[in-house]
Amino acid sequence: MNFNMSKREKQLILLTIGLLLFVAYWILLMGPVFLKINNGNMEIKKLQMEVEQLKPPVSSAYILSKRGLQILPYEEQVSKIVDFLNSSFNKAGVSLSLLHQESDGNRLVFSLQFKTTDQKFLNVVNYFAKIDTILIISKVKAEQENDELVVDMELVSGYLN
Repeated sequence: MNFNMSKREKQLILLTIGLLLFVAYWILLMGPVFLKINNGNMEIKKLQMEVEQLKPPVSSAYILSKRGLQILPYEEQVSKIVDFLNSSFNKAGVSLSLLHQESDGNRLVFSLQFKTTDQKFLNVVNYFAKIDTILIISKVKAEQENDELVVDMELVSGYLN
């Protein structure tokens, strides 16, 4: 056998052996790593699907019922909110100079105007957290007049048709 090869042939054989060793390394050592990663990703997807199935339906009605909130028909909602506002302001020692209610689509808009001190105003706002219906403070304008605040406030609530 004659093993006289040119320098180029020797380099090609060495390169081929190097590539074969690299492919063998890749298959034998890295293959199981990629298989574990793939299996882990499949397990994560499986667990995510199980979690999605276990989640309760997240609808607005579900959230409202969990928080104990109610949305009532128009007349009942207006009555409930007006009674709540009157009692809250009375408890806080604040008298309303204006209480105006109007409906806009399926929303109730209450415009309030009153004079109060800083602390009484905070008490009124804290009472809003105690109502068992959705009542959003959508706008507040407060101006200092001597030692009192003159407050214009707008509240929004929904109602059932």
